[in-house]
Amino acid sequence: MGVQLQPNGDVSVRVSAAMMTLVLLSLLARIWSRSKTPKGFTSPDDALIALAAAVFYAEQILFLYSVAGDGASGGSNVTLMTLPQLNRFFKYLYAQELLFVLCITLAKLSILTFYRRIFSVRSFVRLTWVVLAMCVVWAVICAFVIVFQCVPVHGMWDVAMQLGKAATCLKPEKLIFGFEISNVAIDLLILALPVYRVQRLQLPTAKKISVSCIFLLGLFVCVACAVRSYYVWDPVTNATRSSSTSMDWTTIELATALVCASLPTYGPILFKGGLATKMFEMYQSLRGSIQSGRSQSVPATAESTKQTAKGDYSEYDQLVDGPGGVRHKAAERESNAYAMNRIRVEVV
Repeated sequence: MGVQLQPNGDVSVRVSAAMMTLVLLSLLARIWSRSKTPKGFTSPDDALIALAAAVFYAEQILFLYSVAGDGASGGSNVTLMTLPQLNRFFKYLYAQELLFVLCITLAKLSILTFYRRIFSVRSFVRLTWVVLAMCVVWAVICAFVIVFQCVPVHGMWDVAMQLGKAATCLKPEKLIFGFEISNVAIDLLILALPVYRVQRLQLPTAKKISVSCIFLLGLFVCVACAVRSYYVWDPVTNATRSSSTSMDWTTIELATALVCASLPTYGPILFKGGLATKMFEMYQSLRGSIQSGRSQSVPATAESTKQTAKGDYSEYDQLVDGPGGVRHKAAERESNAYAMNRIRVEVV
């Protein structure tokens, strides 16, 4: 490194190294897991998450150089920087903000394309397209606001211009806080999408809960967003609580998003012959020994499940697909069967 690190700079470097390692491990685990499926690591969601990881590493390299490169202050606490160090730091921050938006958007798109690969019901596919469009629009708006947050643009990394009123800039803490609020709203919408579809599948209740929990692990990203927002802006003082801590949570937020986007794809290495499968088989064997008489009821249970799958659309489906939706019962059943098969292959 080019300079002596301050305590907050040392923490930032350690956090960055840990998160970059975590993202690498999650990506390798995804490649390993997907290699056990027929298509391998070739789906659009795989390509998007790989691209998001590349952007994440680019963002982190810029961040580390802004903190510890030649001419840096050795940390990310702006109150401890000289004017030249501030100019240098804000120039790198400008690029990092754009890479942040690109990385988080690619992670969202990867999750949505994964949903579309698992679930094929028309109403659900339409919803994913709507949310996908929202993500793209959100990214474009964020990028536009970031690029032109100062007039003239180079006033962003020229603190003297800002102090001399030669440049007009948006308050960065309020800007980031606004980004995070909208970011969390979209994340919650993305997390809610698969839960309804999972509940519609002909799976045991325990399995529905476990699969839903896998999808809802993305809530950790929302927690990271909330913590970052807390440190970014204090409405009482109208200033940043801690610039260095907020930067660290930016790193954690991006890494968490990438890891959570890959978690639902780990089924083949966790459950296909893995520890979870062996434990389940032992449980089933023990249960079968104790309740051997129940073996005769399996065909009846399967038949009742089959009959349940033949039921009409619920009122929700009628509202989504319109009055003519009932004519597509067969397609719905086929889609549910397909989704169950994909979940068994991809998730559990």
